[in-house]
Amino acid sequence: MANIIFWSSIFPNQRTRPIGCYQLAHHLRKNNITAQVIDYCTYFSPSELIKLSEKFIDKDTIALGVTTSFWPDNICPLKYAILQFKEQFPSIKVILGGPRANNPSFKNLYDLVFVGESEDQLTKYIYENLNKDQSYIKPFDITKLDHRFIREDCILPGEVLPIELGRGCIFKCKFCSHHNLGKPKYTYQRHFNLIEDEMKYNLDNFGTTHYLFLDDTVNEDIEKIKALASINNRLQNKINWNGYLRADLVWSNKDSSSYLLESGLKSCFFGIESFHPKASSIIGKGWSGKHGKDFLPHLYYNLWNEEVSIWNNFIVGLPYETEQDVDTTVEWCSNNTLGMNKFVGLNLYLNREDGGGYSEFTRNYRLYGYKLNDKGEFYNNHWTSNRINKKVREIDKTLLQHNKLTSWLLFDIFNITRLELDELRTKPLTYNILPSMIKFKLEYKSIIEKL
Repeated sequence: MANIIFWSSIFPNQRTRPIGCYQLAHHLRKNNITAQVIDYCTYFSPSELIKLSEKFIDKDTIALGVTTSFWPDNICPLKYAILQFKEQFPSIKVILGGPRANNPSFKNLYDLVFVGESEDQLTKYIYENLNKDQSYIKPFDITKLDHRFIREDCILPGEVLPIELGRGCIFKCKFCSHHNLGKPKYTYQRHFNLIEDEMKYNLDNFGTTHYLFLDDTVNEDIEKIKALASINNRLQNKINWNGYLRADLVWSNKDSSSYLLESGLKSCFFGIESFHPKASSIIGKGWSGKHGKDFLPHLYYNLWNEEVSIWNNFIVGLPYETEQDVDTTVEWCSNNTLGMNKFVGLNLYLNREDGGGYSEFTRNYRLYGYKLNDKGEFYNNHWTSNRINKKVREIDKTLLQHNKLTSWLLFDIFNITRLELDELRTKPLTYNILPSMIKFKLEYKSIIEKL
């Protein structure tokens, strides 16, 4: 039985579990609160979710916590499951969390909303409802996080697992709306011995050797990369990992590319954003406009010997950059298949009502040449929001034949197929994974039903 049940959901194209609910559950357990996570909720029908939850409910169950971080655009099945849960268990409070929790379209789904880092907030709430003495609460500290997945988390053998290295970013990109920007160094990084202990624990208990490193910039500091390489050298079984990196930091420190290989890096995500000199400079990515086109192929072919596939992310709709400029970048991408070249449209979230963060562009959009029309859509001298979205769709079709399974997508597919990463990297984006997804769901469901 559990004081709180978590429903953790994923995007339709996601096949690895998020960390959020498990971090909350771990912290609650450290404070003597029982918690049960039910994951992959978008794989299940409302009736299946209710049935899976019932076995963990008793008179001491306080709340159902539902994360909105990875809700798909079509939330109907999960919405109906929450409504059905509220009808069947009216005394249990429904708490929404995540960056989209305050979205007006969710207003009939919850009793409470917790936004941001909720470890302490949620612990206090449960203590209040259990009439427990709050002076005994152990506060959350990311630097001392000793996270553990437990048997009740229903980890599959060899499953790809997320692992949080820290919580924050030293940079302040102007298009970014995350709330943990501009953090002072060493104030938000877990102690490395705790990371190593968690990896040893996961290997011993689940056979896990593949990881998603959850860190805004894994390679922000060369000493950090050296520490991760040392950890991998000490592990009984070497790890493979994927995470967010900055290409300019790989370029500026000549030793970092080799240390990253030594640490187990197999695929990575680079936020290149633009090759345009002015556009890249104004968003704080000036390196991309000066060196990106030349360095990225050199890194992939020469420094990494094609052992690490790269996801290059670009933004359509930045100041100064015209459609012709974007087309030039698309041509470069067609000729340089390093893994995945992906374009996304700039979104200023000028009409945001969900409580999410605001980027520097959003707060001061007029200073960067953007205006609003009568319909609330933004535009500048070169782009309208509608044209941005249309252009992204066109680019997706153009690059479909060139892009391969890379980064988060690569590890997602590995998680359900268990094919070797090198083999999966040769697969097209249209690779059929439906049979593997069905098998994965049934395996996870079988484990949780046996608890």
